Amino acid sequence: MNQNKIVGIEITINENSISISQQKYIEYILQQEHMNSTNPVGTPLDCNVQIEPNPDGKQGSHSNSYVCLLGELQWVTNVT
Repeated sequence: MNQNKIVGIEITINENSISISQQKYIEYILQQEHMNSTNPVGTPLDCNVQIEPNPDGKQGSHSNSYVCLLGELQWVTNVT
């Protein structure tokens, strides 16, 4: 078995397979956001909540921690 890391992606090469994983990077993201002890859910938002436009009409902040978390998770899903 051969194991390498490239840009946070762990690559494992066996005789019959090649697998990639970003488990350590995802664990790091969860730890940074203090979410490493949370429980996984199928739907993170209540399906009955009605989302409405911003009542102030102001542009949202692109620098808050939630937006950063979404960006990191989007990167993970796009890379693998």
